[in-house]
Amino acid sequence: MPSRFSRAHAVAGVAALLAVGGLVGAVTETWAVVAVAVVGLLSVLVLLVWETRKVALVVMRRSEKQAALARDVATVRDTVVRTEALHEQTEARRAEDFWNLKAIELVEVVRDVEALHQLYADLRPRTAMPQSGGWALRPTDLLVLTRHLRASPPALVVELGSGTSTVWFAYLLESLGTGRLVTIEHAEEWVGRTEGVLAEHGFAGASHVEVRHAPLAPAEVPGHPTPWYDRAALADLHDIDLLVVDGPPARSGPDARYPAGPLLVDRVRIGGIVIVDDAGRDEEKAMLRRWLAERPDLERVQLTGPFGSHVALRRIG
Repeated sequence: MPSRFSRAHAVAGVAALLAVGGLVGAVTETWAVVAVAVVGLLSVLVLLVWETRKVALVVMRRSEKQAALARDVATVRDTVVRTEALHEQTEARRAEDFWNLKAIELVEVVRDVEALHQLYADLRPRTAMPQSGGWALRPTDLLVLTRHLRASPPALVVELGSGTSTVWFAYLLESLGTGRLVTIEHAEEWVGRTEGVLAEHGFAGASHVEVRHAPLAPAEVPGHPTPWYDRAALADLHDIDLLVVDGPPARSGPDARYPAGPLLVDRVRIGGIVIVDDAGRDEEKAMLRRWLAERPDLERVQLTGPFGSHVALRRIG
């Protein structure tokens, strides 16, 4: 297809030929030729106007496309600038959140160190204690619980899940000269480990401390398929002064610790305390909401002492 430039040249050539023909016709007084030339020139003029209009439209459309492209480029540039600014703000907030979190963690570490120092001063263990924190109760929580028990000497403490707290509670009850601790553990391996640590601290065969094996079994709680401690191993536990819910581990299944509410809280004496560890986790939060909705005999309380990761509930009858 010929270009518009080529067509324009062709039209101009035809116009020139017609003009020359018209002049020749006029000179020779051949008016038919003149008429043909005039008509041809008019036609060429129309074609030139039409071609000019088409060229103008092409130029206008090209300008519009260029303007649209320029707008798109500007929009992309603005978007990139805004995205970079937003990214910088996000990174700044992320850095601020990171350091705020580190500051909170540092405060918690300082509190745990202070609590651990007070625990050693209060109970004077005979040898190095096992590590606290992590899967075990934090020192801040242990300090709250041991001071609560010192203020209200217990007859029976039941602990679901053994660990560092087992040794600290053993020392506390020894210092009080009263009370008994029963620690429930689902894994025989951990029963042996806990008994070994107790023996290192001089509690081998102590009458006030028992580590009891209760393997996981069907909970027999409606709508709850996750296994829980074998209920036969807990059958003799009544009038509990302090119940610490720190097991079974979450890997046992969904809502692993929930059955303690319907199956064991009735064994807590009126006025007794139920402690839920790891209370900041979503599963424990949901469990606490469910317990409080299902059991009007439980109320949330704040035990005296430093802030920790536990939640305390009192059985009110």
